[in-house]
Amino acid sequence: MNRQHLHFVRCEESLHLQQH
Repeated sequence: MNRQHLHFVRCEESLHLQQH
């Protein structure tokens, strides 16, 4: 469960980094 949450957060962070 925690792993999925981490993966989701990583994806979100990646998107933010790509946007900037």
